[in-house]
Amino acid sequence: ESSDDSGDTAEPLVDPVVFYVDASNADDLVHNGTADHPFADLPAAFEVLELMIPGLDPAPPFIIEVAQGTYLGNNYLRVGGHAKGWITIRAADGALPVIDGGWKNAGGFYSDGDYVAFEGFEIQQTTTVGVAMKGSWNTVRDCVFHDVGCCSKGKGISWTMGGFHHNLVERNTFINTGEAAIKADGMSDSIFRNNAMLNEGGHLYNPGSFIDLSDASKIVIENNYMRAAGGGNDYYDHAILLAGGTNNVVRHNLLIEGKLNAIELRGTKETYLYNNTLVLFDNRGRTSGQLYLSKGKGSSQGNVVKNNLFSQTDGLLLDLAKALYPSDLDQWIDGNVYWKIGEGEWFRWPDGTGGTESFGDISSWQAASGFDQQSTAGNPMLLAAEPASQPETYAPQKSGPAFDSAVVLTTTVSSGSAIEVVVVDSRFFTDGMGVRDGDLIRVGKQPVVRITSIDHSTNKLTLESTITYDAGDPVNLDYVGEAPDVGALESGGVTEIGDACESGRLFD
Repeated sequence: ESSDDSGDTAEPLVDPVVFYVDASNADDLVHNGTADHPFADLPAAFEVLELMIPGLDPAPPFIIEVAQGTYLGNNYLRVGGHAKGWITIRAADGALPVIDGGWKNAGGFYSDGDYVAFEGFEIQQTTTVGVAMKGSWNTVRDCVFHDVGCCSKGKGISWTMGGFHHNLVERNTFINTGEAAIKADGMSDSIFRNNAMLNEGGHLYNPGSFIDLSDASKIVIENNYMRAAGGGNDYYDHAILLAGGTNNVVRHNLLIEGKLNAIELRGTKETYLYNNTLVLFDNRGRTSGQLYLSKGKGSSQGNVVKNNLFSQTDGLLLDLAKALYPSDLDQWIDGNVYWKIGEGEWFRWPDGTGGTESFGDISSWQAASGFDQQSTAGNPMLLAAEPASQPETYAPQKSGPAFDSAVVLTTTVSSGSAIEVVVVDSRFFTDGMGVRDGDLIRVGKQPVVRITSIDHSTNKLTLESTITYDAGDPVNLDYVGEAPDVGALESGGVTEIGDACESGRLFD
């Protein structure tokens, strides 16, 4: 797993001020937000914050603790916190309060400020969006979003304007959220991790995507489980769609079943896609691939595609039909395992004359392109031969080509014994960007160590402790065995996928 961070916010400046909300307390005549006289709804608590915070400098942290019960939608919070004074709206211990729009309210929760955390709610039957944010340093975690959106255009979580940064979305479950589970444009320095995103026959916008980002930069999308199991027209078009943007990382995601592209980079540059598992995508006769790199907002240049497992599709495994790459970038794609059930070509790329050339086997693709020289084609021997609901069943068996066979992500430049290590390419890793802990990595045969900061301009990693290393030592995320496995799941259990809240609904 890339990090075991709990995602807790920074140490507060002073003790937090806590207000309580309980829907069963509607008949109370006092309603002052104390534990004995809680507010009966969220707007009452938000109104108090909006009156208090402008007069406080600095404001203390605020916690709004919400008891089990059902609450109406359209809850607006129009103030924000600060780095040592977050506003946290959270479920009481053991509770999963429900915000129910009743197909009348447009949204569940709206926030207009920075440093706001929203944790532990179930949001259902809103016509437009589950949570809509307009801020940076926001966190949404441990929530369940289901049956969101009228006329197939709902969104689970949406950042409604561009330019926001340092946001964290983790451990949420999204079921039938229409157009997108997560939609954000112009965002930077943010992490979407350990979420489960499912479609079980909900109405879909065409094209729908689980994660839909436009002009986003320095986003980490990791350890997510995405599955569209509705059948017929209920499949999502894309699991992950990135249009424009640069310097993103997409890793250790398990993507299952869809009707177009599992991952599409539409004019996205310098984005690193590694150790993802993509299974069962049907192109319906349209131009598609499990991985599709297209022009869109410009050439999809400078991307890296390593150690991914592409399996079982009626469309192309890899479609570079409109992608333009310099001829000397022969290492940008390597270490992948390809396995296709169905007829037709596996790979497609430009032929240099304005057309395309297709290949039906890996050897002809390798010979023509010079790419994928350490990649293999063959049955990946996953623990589940057929689609299964539990993510761990998509880990590779020892007898398969994906086991302990991933190529090295990067290597050290020199030898030494230090807390700082310069590598060939640091962009495979993250220091957490202030919203979670940095990656756990292995350098050579050294014990696992955590990254505390990265200078990508010099490819320098600063570590939690000193290590000894030689020039050319391999540098990878933490793994079990002789080498990392290909695909999203490390067979030894280091990687967790879709670690969403324990709602009892995740894998019914």
